[in-house]
Formats: sequence, C-alpha cells, structure tokens
Amino acid sequence: MVAATSRAPNVERLLDLAEIARFTLEGERVTQAFFSQRIHGLAAKSASTVLRRLTGFALEIGHEIRMERDRDTGGSWLVVPADPQRLLVGVTRELDLASSLDRRLKLQRPRTRRERRHQEYIRERRARFRAASLCIHCATPVVDCAACETCRQDHATWASTRYEDRKARGVCWRCEDPVDGDAVHCSACASSVAKIAAKRRSTAASQGLCSRCAVRTAEKGRRCCQTCLDLAKAYRARSRSSLRAK
Repeated sequence: MVAATSRAPNVERLLDLAEIARFTLEGERVTQAFFSQRIHGLAAKSASTVLRRLTGFALEIGHEIRMERDRDTGGSWLVVPADPQRLLVGVTRELDLASSLDRRLKLQRPRTRRERRHQEYIRERRARFRAASLCIHCATPVVDCAACETCRQDHATWASTRYEDRKARGVCWRCEDPVDGDAVHCSACASSVAKIAAKRRSTAASQGLCSRCAVRTAEKGRRCCQTCLDLAKAYRARSRSSLRAK
C-alpha cells in the first residue's frame, strides 16, 4: 500500500502541469517568472529547479515539455508543452486516479486552494465546450454527444483496463474497497450508484430526454432515443448469439 505522504509531491506536480497546460491553452506565455508568480508562488530562482523536475516527471507519465530560452527576456526560461491539450486531459485523469487512491486510503484531508481552482476550471471548461457542441476533452466539434469518438475510445480503453484489473483483485471498481462474491461494487458504492442513476433518469425524463444517454430527445411513447434503442437491440442480439454458441 502506498503511504499518504508519498502521494503529496506527485499530486503537487500534477497540479503544476495542469496549470501550465491550462494557461498555455488560454494563450499565456508560461515563462519562469510567470510560473513562479501565477502558479507556484516560488522565488524566480527556485522556479527554475522546480520546472526542470517537472519536465522529467512529465516524461515519466508520457508527456513532453520543453524548456526554451525566452528570446523576449533574454536569460529566462519558457515552458512549452508539446501538446497542451493532451497534457491537460492526461493530467486530469491522473488526478482522478490520485483521488481514487485517497479514498482507498481513507484520507479525509480538505482540498487545497489549487485543487479547488483546478476542479472549478475543469467544470467551467466542460460546460463551455458542451454549450458550444464541442468535445469536453479536446474541443473537437461533436453532434448530440459530449465527447468525440477518439476521446470516447481512449476513455473506454482506460476505464475497461481499470475495471478488469480491480475485478480480478476482488475490489470495488470505484473505491477499491473489498467486495462480496462476484459483485463489482461495495455496498456503499452500490447504493450511491443506484441513487445517482435514478436521479439521472428522473431528470432526463422530466426534460423529455433519453433516460440512457440524457442527450438526445426520447422517442414518442418511449423512455429512450432511437439511437439508444438501436444500441440496446444490437446488444441483445449479440447476447443471444453468444448464448446459442455456448
């Protein structure tokens, strides 16, 4: 089991990377001075060391950040993420995993101001993209859905891998607490999931939306949209074929 104290430096680094990606996407030039004043609150001299460590940490989690000399200021460093959009998405997922680990270790620490600021930014950004019919992750134009096909596939792969790993270990796939028998949720998460699903279906129905996807309009006399009905029909056909094959 990972000790709680060993998680703190990595969470701080993830938050730093998230802020760098966010400011870069907003058109800011993240210089050494900008990083020390607006992100980390360090002295400019100390910021250089932290930035170098961040570039190494970013490589460890599969992202590239370059340190370039800022031509406008002369000797200062300029932080340039190779792909700030991918960096922000990846770091957000890493922070989600860190939060999951926190729950598993029963850590009840309050969120820091920087963590709250990052979560608020993610919520506002997703709401803004959703209203503009853009993918909530990469801002690609979408129609009648929250995420583009590429991001849905990436998330499905990540979620499936996490689900299978936790199921094989006999723990809840949400919080990693022990489960009974072949269940995939612990009793607390099962109750929580049921309440969330019921509320989501009720809200969607009251707005005339599909109770499954909560995005498209439900068919007349039905609780689901035609797309979800077709998907459910195809799933039942595959299940019947699988049973016959056995």
